[in-house]
Amino acid sequence: MLLNLLVFGLVGMVLSWNHQHERTKAILIADNYGRVLEENMARFIEKVDLTLLAVIDEIHRQEVAGGIDRAALDHFLARHDARLPEALGLRVIDSNGIVVHAVTNAGPNPRISIADREHFITPRDHPEQGLYISSPIVGRLVSAPMIILARPRLPVNGKFAGTVHVALTVESLARMFASIDIGENGSVGLWNDRLTLVARHSPLSGPTSGINTPSQALRDLVATNAPPQYYETVSGVDGLTRIFFYRKVAHWPLHLVVGVSSKDYLAGWRREANYLVGLAIVFLVASVGASLVIQRTMMELVRSRIDADEARRRSDLVLASVGDGICGIDLDGKVTFINAGARRMLGWADDFGIGQVLHEQTHHHHADGTPYLIEDCPIRQVMDHKSGSLVLRVEDEVYWRADGSNFPVEYSTAPLIERGRIVGAVNIFRDISERRAAQAMMEWNLATTEALANCLRHSLGGRSLAEVLDAALAELLDLPWLSLEARGAVFVRDGGWLTMVAQRNLPDQICQGCQRVAIGQCLCGTAATGSVVFADHVDHRHTFGFDGMDDHGHYCVPIQAEGRVLGVLNTYVAPGHRQDAKEQRFLEMFADTLAGIIMRKRAEQTLQESEALAKALMNATIDAAMLFDRDGNLLAVNESLAARFGKAPKDLIGTNFFALLPQSLADSRRQLLDQVWTSGQPQHVIDERQGRIFDNRIHPVADDRGKVRQVAVFSRDITEQRSAARAIEKAMDDLARSNAELEQFAYVASHDLRQPLRMISSYLALVERKLGPDLPADIRDFLNFAVGGAKRMDALILALLEYSRVGRGDGKLQPISLAAPLADAMENLAPAINEGQARIALPDRPAEVAGDHIELTRLFQNLIGNAIKYRSPDRAPVIDVAWEEVGDGFWQVSVADNGMGIAAEDRERAFWIFQRLVQNDTVEGTGIGLAVCRKIVQHHGGRIWIESTPGQGSTFLFTLPAATVRPPEQAG
Repeated sequence: MLLNLLVFGLVGMVLSWNHQHERTKAILIADNYGRVLEENMARFIEKVDLTLLAVIDEIHRQEVAGGIDRAALDHFLARHDARLPEALGLRVIDSNGIVVHAVTNAGPNPRISIADREHFITPRDHPEQGLYISSPIVGRLVSAPMIILARPRLPVNGKFAGTVHVALTVESLARMFASIDIGENGSVGLWNDRLTLVARHSPLSGPTSGINTPSQALRDLVATNAPPQYYETVSGVDGLTRIFFYRKVAHWPLHLVVGVSSKDYLAGWRREANYLVGLAIVFLVASVGASLVIQRTMMELVRSRIDADEARRRSDLVLASVGDGICGIDLDGKVTFINAGARRMLGWADDFGIGQVLHEQTHHHHADGTPYLIEDCPIRQVMDHKSGSLVLRVEDEVYWRADGSNFPVEYSTAPLIERGRIVGAVNIFRDISERRAAQAMMEWNLATTEALANCLRHSLGGRSLAEVLDAALAELLDLPWLSLEARGAVFVRDGGWLTMVAQRNLPDQICQGCQRVAIGQCLCGTAATGSVVFADHVDHRHTFGFDGMDDHGHYCVPIQAEGRVLGVLNTYVAPGHRQDAKEQRFLEMFADTLAGIIMRKRAEQTLQESEALAKALMNATIDAAMLFDRDGNLLAVNESLAARFGKAPKDLIGTNFFALLPQSLADSRRQLLDQVWTSGQPQHVIDERQGRIFDNRIHPVADDRGKVRQVAVFSRDITEQRSAARAIEKAMDDLARSNAELEQFAYVASHDLRQPLRMISSYLALVERKLGPDLPADIRDFLNFAVGGAKRMDALILALLEYSRVGRGDGKLQPISLAAPLADAMENLAPAINEGQARIALPDRPAEVAGDHIELTRLFQNLIGNAIKYRSPDRAPVIDVAWEEVGDGFWQVSVADNGMGIAAEDRERAFWIFQRLVQNDTVEGTGIGLAVCRKIVQHHGGRIWIESTPGQGSTFLFTLPAATVRPPEQAG
């Protein structure tokens, strides 16, 4: 009977202890899972919120810079949307609730209105709330339950400008929850402050979102904003009883509950209980049967002993079937019985243990490694307790195995009582290594998440990239659970080099020698090619060293993003340090975080430079520039405008522009600007007031739908310009009148001067004829000189008359073929061509220009005539006339000869009036022919120049407009 009671007592103790253990483990699992999910959910929402703030900042930057650049904003949205693969896409909504920009996973987003939606109305009416998280809704484009995370957009003047939001499907949230194993009957639920189920995951069927039936226990916890804690209740969603662990998600209006069902966490315990109880019943039946046989006959004593042995064997079978370690000890601490589970955990052989002192064999220790004195051992305390009712449960201690290794245990010990006195104790223990490892992994995950989050927080302020990387490096090296030395560096890639931008505790020689490292050089440069480099001591790969450098090792981890290496994280380890995969994985995660920081800081720097450039360009103009909204509130101004009002630009931002003007002027400007708002067309107005003149150009700034959202005004003070223009107009009128008078004078003078010259020539001829043969030779020479001078004077007057006539026609240039004036010029020059035996090559392709036939004939005649006149004395003249289209609507004509040539210093002077390059009388000329040529070409809108080699010949080139460029009705 005593043996039966012992067996049932042991079974009951094991089952009770295991039941409590499984329940405690379930609470711990729910707590750990809840903590991990709450951290992940909080980080995810924070990431979404940072993305929304970044989009709002970019929109504000573009608006202040002069208007939304749709292509640039779409690219910005797409880049940030790619960092939120869980989301349906980023959307920008205007103040009327219209989606104006969108990047969605569902394809192009039409322009729809969400003005009636809760996630638009609440941020609009209560912008002070910041990030708004909606209850589950069904989308208009994606027919699936989702929640919306939205932030209001507020311009400088504080007026609501719309929202930016991200849509998350309930299914995507449920997938986050599905990453943990909560059992076949468990559940994870996310509720909001309104006690609406936001998202839920459970292997069982049931609602996933949108219902409002939380349990009363959950209602109380949400209402009191309770701290994390567990509770057991019936689920308000599917009616199952579970142990739930409740956590609020950071400071967001969300509440997470992780539930584990007794059907799952007690499943193993039930199987074990059924098995143990079955064995105990079998043992009881066998033992009762044996007792009856003993009472009937002493003759069957042997059989009863056999039955007792069988019962004992079955008792041993019960003990052996239990997975936990069970052993009994006597008052001397010696083992009296032990099961197979205990032998397996302690590493004892089948024939070892009975009679051994348990405390000495297991080296019983506290969790921190300090040993128990045998008199302080909990098992000894149970046996020494006088009442015999003390049962102790110890949750965190260490047992040692036979091979010298150890393992963490939790155990229960109870006294063995026979006939009212304690004869020993029973110790039931369990190896909790796996649970400890799982808990350590969860703690590591949380510590990792916290470290990376702290690293990200450093980047959110206004500090420089170097300051952020230095703080992040300090954060990394201070982590107690990493086996790193407290020194390291961060390098950022610059072309083909790595530049050290942050370092901790490195010697000066390293800081100087490794300030710049070439890609591919040393360990850091090798890591910059894209792979982690590990060294456990200073080896041949360390291309830089110095006398006295201590031995050490490294993890050199590339900082990569979007397929590009942005830099290298260099950490130091002690020599002989073993490469650890878990340690390396964390460093890679940390490097990924640094990559995000580098990209963010570079984007911020680009944004700042862009804003600085926009500000510089805005202030570089002499115009007073401003940007304001429909109400006239100034969004941006430059220094020129601020100077007009005697204020600093920052003092004008946010003020109302119309309030700065006199009332009458403000009213007229409002009317003008109303036209811009309504028509969307720019306006130009000249404003004269208080003795000043302003040229105002008003440009609408429209959104992608063409609706005017802002107006930019550029106002230039043109008072001095207008005065100068009037002075120039008067001077031009005076000049035109003077030129007309001069031309008239030249024309009249040419006629009037020729008359006395003809009289002089005639009377000299009469004198020569009168005297006849009696005229002395020297007097005859004098008369010839006088007559020659008069003739040259007459030629000069004729040339001057020709020069004055250029451009004095009707002023209209007609489409003509160049071949026609060239042919007329050739006909006029026929005697000179024959006399000089000149060979002239003419173009065979047509060319049509806008020109004056008579002037172009004179142009060709002068150029070809000069080529014949100024020919080389030792060869016959060869002249080549050609033309070609040169683009921009012009023909280029060339007249090349093999004559005397013109020195470089004389080529410009050749076109001056009355300038003769040949100073003797062997060649006739007035020095005005090329001046006439230039005037004709300029009258046609072209230019003329000379290319020449003295002694070999010259080429005269000029351009004429094509006929298609200057039609007759527009020529002149």
